[in-house]
Amino acid sequence: FPMACISIFIVLSGENWNEVYFNTAHGLQTMYESEASREIATVYFLTLFLLGNYVVFNLFVAIILLNIDVVEEAELTDEDIARKIDAEGKVVFAFGSLVHVADEHAGQVLEE
Repeated sequence: FPMACISIFIVLSGENWNEVYFNTAHGLQTMYESEASREIATVYFLTLFLLGNYVVFNLFVAIILLNIDVVEEAELTDEDIARKIDAEGKVVFAFGSLVHVADEHAGQVLEE
């Protein structure tokens, strides 16, 4: 099991993954004495490589977008935050009190 995890990590990292592929394909072909086993290994490794790199790429993009949002929110002033929350319509803690901005009671100060 540990070697399988290391092999998958090598394939997903893209570092010398073709060596793992050729060793596996040759081992399967020798073990089962069939050319079909080499084709199965080819389909498996190409699928693993393409889908795995797609997932890893999307994770990196999600992390970058999350960090951009955090930086943008850190630069907002209290007035910008109040305007943003007012547009979304939520109960907020702004300027030292809870303010309800979700319905016809907008701007009504609630008890803390």
